[in-house]
Amino acid sequence: MAMSKFQVILLALIAAMLVVHTAVATVILVEYWHFRELRKTLEHRFPGLEEEALQARRMAAATQLRALKGPLEVYRLDMGRYPDTLDGLRMRPSNTPKWNGPYIDREIPLDAWANPIQYRRSGDKFELWSFGPDGKNDTPDDIRLGGSVRPE
Repeated sequence: MAMSKFQVILLALIAAMLVVHTAVATVILVEYWHFRELRKTLEHRFPGLEEEALQARRMAAATQLRALKGPLEVYRLDMGRYPDTLDGLRMRPSNTPKWNGPYIDREIPLDAWANPIQYRRSGDKFELWSFGPDGKNDTPDDIRLGGSVRPE
């Protein structure tokens, strides 16, 4: 049984797709292997580098949290309380004539692991935190900063 031109073209296209797929998979595997070898080399030549990078990210996250504390305190001075959400630092909440914001001129940043910074207000206190390296809430690696109204 002879194949039609359409079947021959279809078979050729499938074969070409398999060749391309195999080539792409090979490139990915080679790049992954090179990455692993580079990582092993760096770890061998610079022991502790990964721990130092983790410590740098923890410090960056703590700095981000401290940077938000100032705008939160200014908001509290204007409004008499902390905002319900961090978005209150950028956007005027409804029915708030005392609002003198925006209190922060950019988007609320992500933490050092590209996760949203967490915020909770409870009465005259607030808490800011990052989920930390594991990206999970309420684990030992969370980075936390709290604040409260000081008695006058």
